[in-house]
Amino acid sequence: MELKLIEINEFKKDVYKQYKKIFPKVERKTYKTLEKGYYNRNAVFYKIIEDNNFVGFIITQSVEDKPYILLDYIAILPEYQCNGYGKLAIKELNKIISGKYQGIIIEVEKLGLGKNEKENKIRQRRVDFYKELGAIDLNTDFKLFKIILSLYVLGSVDGTRNNDEIINNLEAIYNITLGEKRRSKYCKVIKNV
Repeated sequence: MELKLIEINEFKKDVYKQYKKIFPKVERKTYKTLEKGYYNRNAVFYKIIEDNNFVGFIITQSVEDKPYILLDYIAILPEYQCNGYGKLAIKELNKIISGKYQGIIIEVEKLGLGKNEKENKIRQRRVDFYKELGAIDLNTDFKLFKIILSLYVLGSVDGTRNNDEIINNLEAIYNITLGEKRRSKYCKVIKNV
């Protein structure tokens, strides 16, 4: 399994159609927004490849001179799910960023707030997936528009972390992707007790 760094043209040709199928409209960024992030050097696109087959993709966001990246999207194509590709891809991403970044910020919809039991179970599986990889709960939620997200971090160069620094890093990413005015209006940090 490998993560192949791809250019925007390959993303548009091979990945964007799958991105639109997998993620509901409310969770997607427009192509124009993703393209802008790519040209501003904030968005990075990877294809997940196994035996020369395109099995999934990852999109990350970052800000120059900040120590963490945001795992914006990860998806395994339906026909390749439940084969361990997601875990392998995250481990590979962690290797790729090590040395340049301290870790990966992960957002997961808050447990227990799903519209039904099925959605709550999906959220729990996501949290379990990331925790199996070593993600640490920051005990901080982030309200993005009307969605409450719990924050986790995966990896750290020296095993230490500063939660405030991670949250400031995330806000800097959203300042770039949404604009500072929209970020301050629609994104709020909620510290858990």
